[in-house]
Amino acid sequence: VFKQNIRLISEQVLHLQNVARSALDGIQNAYHPGSNPVQTESDIATLKQNLEMLSELMRQTGVGALPLLSIENPPPTEEQIMSDVTKSVEVLYARLQRNQESAGVVAKLM
Repeated sequence: VFKQNIRLISEQVLHLQNVARSALDGIQNAYHPGSNPVQTESDIATLKQNLEMLSELMRQTGVGALPLLSIENPPPTEEQIMSDVTKSVEVLYARLQRNQESAGVVAKLM
């Protein structure tokens, strides 16, 4: 059931993105010939309504407590996370070493 809820939320988010793009295009092209302000207004109203519906759906299903991950960008693997953490620790360790060496040089000068 939870996976179905996540799938439903993901579909709603994709639909919401399309409506938002349409509204944004209407706003950006407001002064171009052939643009329709009524359509832009309708897109904005639909966007607001869809945001409220998505928010309520996320509250009801419990999915709202989780971050939404993009379908196009899968979450990093455990190996990627470990690699990133290892690199971060190495950088911090090198910085600490430089600070200690600098403090040693200053102490010798005194």
